[in-house]
Amino acid sequence: MVACSFGSGILAALPTSIDGIAFDSVVVVDENFQSGHPADDVLAHLGKSRSDAEIVFRERAGGDLSVGGMAVDGVSGPDLLGAVVNNWKSSAVSNRSQTTIENHMVWLLDIRPNTSVAAYERGGVVYLVEASDRSLTDSAIKAMP
Repeated sequence: MVACSFGSGILAALPTSIDGIAFDSVVVVDENFQSGHPADDVLAHLGKSRSDAEIVFRERAGGDLSVGGMAVDGVSGPDLLGAVVNNWKSSAVSNRSQTTIENHMVWLLDIRPNTSVAAYERGGVVYLVEASDRSLTDSAIKAMP
C-alpha cells in the first residue's frame, strides 16, 4: 500500500479517454512495479522513494498517449513540478518551454524522437501528458483536472 497521504484521488481525476481514444491500461508506479520509470529520477532528485508517493497513469497501447499524476509526501506542488521539469527523461529532453493550455500554465518537454511531455501542477499534484502528437497533448490537457 502506498504510504502517501494523497489517497487514490489522482486516478479518479484522470480522464478515461481523450477525443474518443480510450486508454487500455492503468499503471501504478509503486514498490510492486518491477521496472524503472521516469518518476524514479524525480524521486531520487527529491531524496524520496516510491513509498513516499502516489504515481498513477492511464496508458494507451502503442505508447502514443498517456496521462498521469504524481504527488509526494512532504514535497510542495511547485517543488515537485520543478523536479519533474528538470529530471523527467532529462537525457532525452531537447527543449523545455512554457505555454498556457486551457487555463493551465504548462511546461512542455520535447523528447526525442517526436514525443512531448506536458506537466503542470494543481493542488499539490503534478499532472503529466505524454503524446506523440501536439494536438493530442492539447486535447488531453483540456480534459485533465
